[in-house]
Amino acid sequence: TLEKFAQKNPSCVKYDKQLVEKRKIVTEMASMPTEKDLDFVRISVGQLVREVADHANRWIVEISRHLHASVRQNLLDMNEYIFEFSNNMDQEPDTLEELKYVLNVISEVRTK
Repeated sequence: TLEKFAQKNPSCVKYDKQLVEKRKIVTEMASMPTEKDLDFVRISVGQLVREVADHANRWIVEISRHLHASVRQNLLDMNEYIFEFSNNMDQEPDTLEELKYVLNVISEVRTK
């Protein structure tokens, strides 16, 4: 299910893969014939095709919601991280210890 997928904390690439798969289903359903003649019997699957496409579209919406929530939280965390380090780097060092602190902050930012 989608909840199990989201609990694994997937990357954006994995979310994209899921979205592409569901979009492919919608595209295939749109190009599928809704009626088929077999000898003297006409089989109509229009309603089934629409239901499958609608279901795939609902999955796309839900996957997108999960992706949005995940990315939004990452963005908020990154914003907080940048703000914190920006404040630490704005200090004008007056002593050797303060200079070491600012250089350590710069080093830490580079490693992340």
